[in-house]
Amino acid sequence: TPEQGGIGGTGVAIWKDGLFVEQDDKIVRYQLTPGQMVPTGEPTVIVSGLQLSGDHGMKAIAIDKDGNLFINSGSASNVCETVNRQPGALGKDPCDELPLRAGIWKYRADKEGQVFSPKERYATGIRNTGGIAFDEGGNVFAVQHGRDQLAQNWPKLYTVEQGAELPAEELLLVREGEDYGWPYCYYDGFQKKRVLAPEYGGDGGKTVGRCADKASPIATYPAHFAPTGLAHYPGGALPEAYKGGLFIAFHGSWNRAPAPQDGYRVVFQPMAGGK
Repeated sequence: TPEQGGIGGTGVAIWKDGLFVEQDDKIVRYQLTPGQMVPTGEPTVIVSGLQLSGDHGMKAIAIDKDGNLFINSGSASNVCETVNRQPGALGKDPCDELPLRAGIWKYRADKEGQVFSPKERYATGIRNTGGIAFDEGGNVFAVQHGRDQLAQNWPKLYTVEQGAELPAEELLLVREGEDYGWPYCYYDGFQKKRVLAPEYGGDGGKTVGRCADKASPIATYPAHFAPTGLAHYPGGALPEAYKGGLFIAFHGSWNRAPAPQDGYRVVFQPMAGGK
């Protein structure tokens, strides 16, 4: 708890007879007893050694039907700058965060004592995800919080209006081994492509460069809406039009300023065949 100095706590999942919880630098499992709402006994440690420093310490988690445990490790910085979030600061190249941050990791929910390390990384280049979900076909989806401060840190390249409307927030179909571009690239929702970030030689959205081979999102949303929850709906309770789609919660972001704040909503994204 915060009173105990705890960090995180946003990652929660239930699989079989276990309640899995993000607790500081660990994912722990509590035993669930049928008919009892409150878990019993002391938790066991499933994964330890998660990264807590910097901007994005909390860990979204999700467990698929086969017991694979997926964990977000958000970036420690905005775009891996030499000095975080400062005007004109260039990016570290290569970015030294990527082995342990800015991606999704895969472990087993039924195995105790696993230790977080680079070798279990499932996908990279995802700045920070607040939600991971699976469809009936086993596809892995995640939402991404896009980078901040294009106009604030690079006023010669971006207008205030562009800073409020770039980059797009993203829904990703996450494939094993794929690179989604952070910190070198961001997704321009108006041009509908990844472009080179100014910290890495970008020129305000014209040059693609090394971003040409980075994976693209399957859907995008307005800048700085900050997607922070994702749920797949298999059907059974709501009208048929909702079956197979995704619900996304957004919490909004300070970085739309000085434009009016926006976001603060739950939306439905129709899906068919993983698209």
